[in-house]
Amino acid sequence: MNLLIQSAKITDPASPHNGKVLDVMIENGKITEIKKSIPAGGIKKVVSANGLHVSPGWFDMQANCCDPGFEYKETLQSGIKAAARGGFTGVAVVPSTNPAIYSKSQVEYILGKTAGQVVNIYPIGAISYKLEGNDLAEMYDMKLSGAVAF
Repeated sequence: MNLLIQSAKITDPASPHNGKVLDVMIENGKITEIKKSIPAGGIKKVVSANGLHVSPGWFDMQANCCDPGFEYKETLQSGIKAAARGGFTGVAVVPSTNPAIYSKSQVEYILGKTAGQVVNIYPIGAISYKLEGNDLAEMYDMKLSGAVAF
């Protein structure tokens, strides 16, 4: 699908277009053109509004996806959908699930359930077993399995 975003302020300090109001053409999910004016021609999807901004994806450092254990509140899949709609490309999920993310198997569960999604999920492991503050969790094993923080 092709998408033309018209008159958007580019907000990206790493871009030579930072701070400029330009048109952005996206073809098959990739930015192919950034210019002052791109004709809409035969493009089916055109986004144009006052105050429109374009930026790199956002990252949420503390998301509660509630899965496993509290899926009636939110699942990993519904969390991914919400994050994507909000412009987030990465989300770190906190360990306050049931069971808490305190072992290698819980980290692998989250990564396996979210592999290949539009939003990257990064598990944060608990420091203590079951979040009880008594015994240390399997931090080394969780790190090797993909936990990014504790």
